[in-house]
Amino acid sequence: MKCQSLILKVASRCNLNCTYCYVYNQDDKSYIIQPKFMSGEIVDAVINKVYNHCRDNHIEEFLFVFHGGEPLLLKPAFYNTFVEKCNLKFKNKIKIHYTIQTNATLLNDEWCLLFKELKIQIGISIDGTKKYNDKFRLYKNGKSSFPDVITGIKNAFNYKYHKESLGLLCVINPTMDPLELYSFIKTMGVKNIDFLFPYVTHDQELKNLETEYSDWLINIFNEWYKDNNKINIRMFNGFISSLFGEEYPTDLFGNFENGLLVIETNGEIEPVDYLKVCGEKFTKTGLNILKHEISMVSDSKLINFYYHSHKKLTHKCNQCIIKEICGGGNLAARYSKKNGFDNSSVFCKDFLKLILHIQNVVFSEIPKEILKKENIEIINYFNYVKKIENFHNNIENEFLKSFAI
Repeated sequence: MKCQSLILKVASRCNLNCTYCYVYNQDDKSYIIQPKFMSGEIVDAVINKVYNHCRDNHIEEFLFVFHGGEPLLLKPAFYNTFVEKCNLKFKNKIKIHYTIQTNATLLNDEWCLLFKELKIQIGISIDGTKKYNDKFRLYKNGKSSFPDVITGIKNAFNYKYHKESLGLLCVINPTMDPLELYSFIKTMGVKNIDFLFPYVTHDQELKNLETEYSDWLINIFNEWYKDNNKINIRMFNGFISSLFGEEYPTDLFGNFENGLLVIETNGEIEPVDYLKVCGEKFTKTGLNILKHEISMVSDSKLINFYYHSHKKLTHKCNQCIIKEICGGGNLAARYSKKNGFDNSSVFCKDFLKLILHIQNVVFSEIPKEILKKENIEIINYFNYVKKIENFHNNIENEFLKSFAI
């Protein structure tokens, strides 16, 4: 197992109270026992163990993602020290990349200048215009976070580095006008954005009108695809790249291994953090960066499964024509306490409709003789969805079911 990126939970507390947060507002309350901030001892262990892992596995590039909680609750000295130690340890032998995921409410000019100098790319969570952002992303006293987020974005845009590299992360809200959101993003001058399906399991009630998430995304895709001044929408570009055999850029889709791990503030090594929605202490592995090398994570059943999860699919998913691109989608949405991961995604039909739509739009520009030569078929969603409804899922996967509670 090769790990090529770490999410570092450098702060285990947050200044917002987002209603859907999988860390603070779901079943898992293990954050309460975590240290508030990552210590220097953990940082040293992380850097040393990553160096050993990259050296032993001939990994030439590695990504550190500073995360939380809210990572700007730390002092700027933490990031200066972290990067200085990396420079000293890796000495240009391994190329290191840095990103930080923040709610931007504390993103002042001091932070923006520091991140420019350290070459730390900024990702900002925001759920659209003020009306919709305020439905979910409020301060703990109920105050709107939106004005402070916009100020943070404007502060970052004072620097060319951030103007080019800064990206937004938006959880899909089907009640929001998708074209209003697209216009809002373009008006702000943001050049990079990604959309997230909600992190839910089969055990959580989701008021979803069959394909309302894909319908919402298709409206944006159609507007984006004909836009002569396109921004980078990672989901759309990722699916288009996947159609031509390339790797999807995150762990959420595709059929490649998930070379990502999480380090908690106390050094615990875990699989991807959104799996916390599956239940209390679900992500706990018993591994800690202070005691274990990264290569030892293969001993964890859950981490090993997460690493291979896009290839370890249900019998029904393995019959589907888009499995190489979908890969079952994000792992949480495949989970139920009754069947473990032996379920198709909560968003199965959304994935199918969206991916087929993107495929058909892109392939419609390819000459028919080439499509025929390459044996590429234009598939109608409404015809194919009837077919998958008849797929048999009567062959249980005992390994996938073994994660049931």
